[in-house]
Amino acid sequence: MNVARRLKRRLRSLFRREEVESDLSEEIRLHLEMETEDLVRQGRTLAAARKEARMRLGCVEKTKEDCRDARGTLWLENLMRDVRHGIRSLVRTPGFTAVAILSLALGTGANTAIFRLLDAVRLRPLPVADPRQLVEIYIPGGAEGFNRRNGATLSYPLWEQIRDHQQMFAGVLAWSPADLNIGPPSNRERVHAAYVSGGAFDVLGISAHRGRLLTSADDSPGCTGQIVISHNFWQHHFAGDDRAIGSELTVSGRRVRVAGVTPLSFFGMEVGQTADLMVPICMMAFDTPSRLTARDEFWIWAFARLRPDGTVQRATSYLQAASSGWIEAVAPTGHSSAQIERYNQFRLTAAPRPNGVSRLRDSYEASLWLLFGITGLVLAMACANLANLTLARTLSRSKEIATRLAIGASRGRIVFQLFTESLLLAVASTAIGVLLDGFLSRGLLAFVRQQNNAIHLDLGFDWRVLVFVCALAFIMCVVFGLSTACYATRPGAGSLAGTSTRGATAGPHPFALQRLLTAAQIGVSLVLVVSSLLLLTSFRNLLTFDAGFRQNGILFSYLDLTHTGRSPSAMPEFKRQLLAAIRSIPGVAEVSTTSILPLNDHATTLVVPDPNTGEATLPRFAWVSPRYFATMEIPLLAGRDFNEFDAAQTPRVAVVNELFAKRYFAGKNPLGRSFRTLQEPGYPETVYQVVGIAAGTRYSSLREALLPIAYFPDAQEPTGRTQQFLLVASRTSLTAAQLGDRMSQAVQTVNSGIVNLGTINFRERVVEGFSRERLMSWLAGFFGGLALLLVAIGLFGVVSYTMSARRREIGIRMALGADRSSVIRMVLRQTLHLTLIGCAIGVLATLSVTRLTRGILFEVAPGDPTVIGTSVAVLSLVALAAAYLPSRAAASTNPVETLHAE
Repeated sequence: MNVARRLKRRLRSLFRREEVESDLSEEIRLHLEMETEDLVRQGRTLAAARKEARMRLGCVEKTKEDCRDARGTLWLENLMRDVRHGIRSLVRTPGFTAVAILSLALGTGANTAIFRLLDAVRLRPLPVADPRQLVEIYIPGGAEGFNRRNGATLSYPLWEQIRDHQQMFAGVLAWSPADLNIGPPSNRERVHAAYVSGGAFDVLGISAHRGRLLTSADDSPGCTGQIVISHNFWQHHFAGDDRAIGSELTVSGRRVRVAGVTPLSFFGMEVGQTADLMVPICMMAFDTPSRLTARDEFWIWAFARLRPDGTVQRATSYLQAASSGWIEAVAPTGHSSAQIERYNQFRLTAAPRPNGVSRLRDSYEASLWLLFGITGLVLAMACANLANLTLARTLSRSKEIATRLAIGASRGRIVFQLFTESLLLAVASTAIGVLLDGFLSRGLLAFVRQQNNAIHLDLGFDWRVLVFVCALAFIMCVVFGLSTACYATRPGAGSLAGTSTRGATAGPHPFALQRLLTAAQIGVSLVLVVSSLLLLTSFRNLLTFDAGFRQNGILFSYLDLTHTGRSPSAMPEFKRQLLAAIRSIPGVAEVSTTSILPLNDHATTLVVPDPNTGEATLPRFAWVSPRYFATMEIPLLAGRDFNEFDAAQTPRVAVVNELFAKRYFAGKNPLGRSFRTLQEPGYPETVYQVVGIAAGTRYSSLREALLPIAYFPDAQEPTGRTQQFLLVASRTSLTAAQLGDRMSQAVQTVNSGIVNLGTINFRERVVEGFSRERLMSWLAGFFGGLALLLVAIGLFGVVSYTMSARRREIGIRMALGADRSSVIRMVLRQTLHLTLIGCAIGVLATLSVTRLTRGILFEVAPGDPTVIGTSVAVLSLVALAAAYLPSRAAASTNPVETLHAE
């Protein structure tokens, strides 16, 4: 009861202050009257009684302060008073306030946006039950030398071994991302999907939003044809109608039934990709049945849930001991003995995966951390800049501060008041930064997204982001608020009370601190400018790099000829008819096919014995049709191209690039010579005769070095491959979309069973592959420009304050004969000297920091002298431009007024 009464009194004193103060004054007045009456009754006169009563009470204002202290709300009243005073003070200086809030808001917003992406990609756990108990089962280093898809490291037969021997785990599941066609052939739609093992959702601890999820009975030989759809797919394709449960869809040409809908929060096991359809693995038998039996094709991701008493270390020990038998039990056949030996050396291990797996994370995590560091430097610059401006602003109020100290205010009280102003700036800038963060984070995601590979991330504002934002605000307050307030109020920092500030010259210490902050700011700015120029140069190099073949004016399509009804023996002639039909389209210059799309981050290798050591090597290769080199404009340096006479019944031939010829023919002319490939599944040991030499080209990436490459005629491909890329070189005014429509019509005219996944501009696809570099270069360029702007603002404020404090000195110099130009040169010389000191510090930091960009840069060194020299020159020009206006103002000082003031 007493606590409630005290709380009520405190709240009343806060929100009904005038009434409480009136009551306090009335209570003191009544006390004085009662004391006076007592003294009068004791025989004193009225005047003497009033005087003695006041003496007994003491100072009325001190008594009031004691009463306020007794309420326990004085600190909050002081805070509210300081907040009101701080708001008035900031409103009186709108320029300073706007610059401070805008610069800090940009830094805060950028940092929060990058952190939000990192949170979504790296920190946030999967939306499943107890994600800390999830581990991935995989082969360390991957299944090197074998066919891998989507970064997976397990084959289906190996997964079956794990599934059948899971005593160490509470449950196991398999997952494999895929893109599947839904709808009839006339209206196909490509959607992201996933093959999942039966009971996977039980292992994850997920319940259906509608209907039911897949069970072990759905993933069995024969398949029940039951699938699960995502909540997003349910909303977009069925408008959230419950009748979707039990309805049918056409998936990859087969009718299947919708069993249920996953929860809204569940997106799959891969961060960055949303699986709209989840189908049982057994349905792979209807699409690519060989994957369920192939022991050398790795396309499965396996996860397990630990038992309550299980640990990752115990799981790893178990897998290391048991996996040797599992791996040997499903060893592939048809490979060379060296390949089989390499396979038998594989071992399984376990690693915690509370955050799932993510190819997006693998590609962008390092870049995001680097961007996080860059935005941190930008925020540090903004804080240093604001600390400089705040210090100058505080020192300009030295007379006010000295007066307050002289009449009894404590240093702590003044520091707290100045700190409150910084707190207001930090809170305002953080609030605006959070608003900017929403736009920036989605803008960053737009950079990452690709036309043919949509990225899905949950950019919600969770507790981690909230803690990060609060920490930023606190750090900013301490850096530019509390530190400068303590420095500016130290003994001897400002003028004494009553001293005129017009002629006063500040001591050396404020200038020393400001110069130190300015030099540090310039050094950090140089790091940012150099980093931005390096990344922009790298991106330009990628865009202009000659890969050895034509990129502009090339369209490509992915064709699947499996359902055309043609036998393997009739397929070569069918492909020639198809190419002829497309070649007849107006505007098509050349057309060809290839088994591997250049610069597609995918590689196929063949096994060729080294001519010197006999060891198996893995050069790259591709199956191509005649006119491939003409289509891609790859120069043939010697020999001939493939033609229609290179058929399945004729001797095997090959075209090799220059590096292949040097590696396997010891620099001799390879034309007419032969090389041998070792046996692999579907590919018997074969001897090929070299009929041509092609120029060197990049294979799967611009970043990789030139590699030995062999090209073989598609008609001699032994497995009867029916999936391939169609390449078209165009010389027409038609847009890519218009020409693509004509190509699709021609393809369907030849055979309606051809699956055509659309036509894509090859150059646009290549540029899309640079999305990481584009993100880094554009953002680094923006932050580099922002750093230059902050340097300009900071130097302008520092030079302006310095010139104001040195007005007496400059006036005397001019009175003694100095002209305006000499004053301007003096200021610019001192500014340039300070800039070069900061640049010297920045160069040393740059040589260390830019090493972190080595893995991202292309054809430019981290310490490139041209880039560093250009950055120093640009930064110096910006500094001189920022100092020019204050120097002109200083040179306009009237020496007569200065002498009169003296």
